[in-house]
Amino acid sequence: MEIAALVCGICSLVGCWIPSMGWIGSICGVVAIVLGAISIKKDLPKKKLGKIGMILGIIGLALGIIMTIVVVACTAALVNAGGQALLEAFN
Repeated sequence: MEIAALVCGICSLVGCWIPSMGWIGSICGVVAIVLGAISIKKDLPKKKLGKIGMILGIIGLALGIIMTIVVVACTAALVNAGGQALLEAFN
C-alpha cells in the first residue's frame, strides 16, 4: 500500500508535466493521496513511504490542475489570435 502510494505520487509528478495530458498527473495524484492516507491510518510498517507518496500526490495534483488550466488558456488564446488573423485577412 505504501509503495503503491509512492509510485503513484512519482507518476503524478511526471505525468503533470506532459502538456496535453496533465489530467493523468491529477488522477495519479488522487490515487496517491488516497493510498497514502489509508497507509497512514492503518499504521502500516512503512508509514513514511505512505506519507511521502501522499505529499508527492498533493504536489502532482496541484501541478496537474495548474498545467491543465495553462494548456486551456494557451489554446484559447491561440484560437482567438487565429480567428483575429482570419478576420483581418478577409476584410
